[in-house]
Amino acid sequence: MKPSRLSDHMRRKHPDKVSKPIEYFQELKSALESRSTLISLFKKQTKINDGGLIASYKIDEIIAKTGSSHTTAEKIIKPAVEAVITEIMNQDPSSLIKAIPLSNDSISRRIDEMSEYIENLLIQRLKTTNFFHSNRRKYCC
Repeated sequence: MKPSRLSDHMRRKHPDKVSKPIEYFQELKSALESRSTLISLFKKQTKINDGGLIASYKIDEIIAKTGSSHTTAEKIIKPAVEAVITEIMNQDPSSLIKAIPLSNDSISRRIDEMSEYIENLLIQRLKTTNFFHSNRRKYCC
């Protein structure tokens, strides 16, 4: 920002801080930077949770496509994922597995959400599509 605009901004928006020394603003900056480090830690945890949720949806989609029981995730997939994380990645699987909700009720709810989404998408496409009858060269409906 141009110095003239900055001083104008300070006079108009922050008149109580115009007479503050530069050290005051440097302390504010360092406090903000330390706070952003804390915020970045929360963002990292949120990304882990988002990844677990996305993984859960993908697993639910596989279960729905195969027509398997919803308890398949708890009985087979979860132990298999734990084994892979332990043996291949050499990590403790407990924190990662907790980030992937795979309960019977969660899977059932997500499959219902996905099917409802697809149904609504299909309805919208059918509403906006003009059907062409090839024999008469007229639009139908």
